[in-house]
Amino acid sequence: MKKSLVALAALAVVGAASAQSTVTIYGRLDAGYSASTTTATTAAGVSSDAKDRGINNNGLATSYWGMKGSEDLGGGLRANFNLETSVGIDTGADGGRFDRISTLGASGNFGSVMVGRFYTPMFLTTLASDVFGAGGAYTVNLFTDGVRASDAFWYTTPNMGGFSATVMLGRSNTVTLASAAVAATPVSAAVAAVAAGDTTVNNTGLSATYAAGPLMVSAAYSKVEGTLAGVNGEITGSALTGTYNFGPAKLFAGHIRGKTTLNTTSAAATEQTETNLGVSVPMGAATFMAAYGRNTKDNIAAAGTVDGQTGSDFVIGVTYDLSKRTALYLKTGTYNKLDNTATLAGTKTNTTALGLRHLF
Repeated sequence: MKKSLVALAALAVVGAASAQSTVTIYGRLDAGYSASTTTATTAAGVSSDAKDRGINNNGLATSYWGMKGSEDLGGGLRANFNLETSVGIDTGADGGRFDRISTLGASGNFGSVMVGRFYTPMFLTTLASDVFGAGGAYTVNLFTDGVRASDAFWYTTPNMGGFSATVMLGRSNTVTLASAAVAATPVSAAVAAVAAGDTTVNNTGLSATYAAGPLMVSAAYSKVEGTLAGVNGEITGSALTGTYNFGPAKLFAGHIRGKTTLNTTSAAATEQTETNLGVSVPMGAATFMAAYGRNTKDNIAAAGTVDGQTGSDFVIGVTYDLSKRTALYLKTGTYNKLDNTATLAGTKTNTTALGLRHLF
């Protein structure tokens, strides 16, 4: 009898310990058929097309899988981890082991902290206001400062009456040793010489969000500073975005700005802006979506010289839910359209995608 009681007590302890820890495997798979044509037009009016047709891996959104876990440490404190990698349904290849997310951290009444690789506050602010998400119009345009940051630290405040804020700080350093060139042999190709170099990148991101009821408003700022072989560069960005859910329709809006500067003798810089509007209308199992973006791009080759481009993005689409986790989709539009100028070529990409998306 005593042995039975001891065994039952041991099982109870194991069960309690297991209940305090959770690990979840999750993912999104997206595959279908797509057809796209990218047209480049020179200042002289000469155009050239590049076409792509076939099975598409990410027609609506990126395919990925991951695992995340949490352990209750007591007193409201939890330890958390998240590992996530992209995957190609068309070939089965991945984008690199946990190339999307790799974080370890803790959360509690103070908010949450984590280190590793994760999305920048700038990207998340913009993503939340794009009706098509990461496959939308302006999320593919201006993120020269990076969708994610590595070797970084994040702190997010607790939700305070709908308000929250995030701070991200990152720093990485890579030293490259010089090596001499190696001539080709009958069994190996030539190897070019490599110059010594020291690459340092500082990455800072801030965001503040208010979300309550049907309203969401978010603002973000980012700054990336780097040094490569003695040449300094800087990328800054800012965003103001929002959504409002009226019930029959949800409206999306945002304005983002980015500037890239190289501190060389030519003072080269590029400035980009985009204003985006979107709407989603659910009708039964179907959701209809549309987005329009107006963008500008200025290439400052030297002091007093500005080459300006303006253009637009327009995308429409529909999803049809087959279940809570599986949906058909159709999307078509023009992306990254920029008019040509006296010195810069105009570009645009027309894309249509039809496919299936499954969540697990």
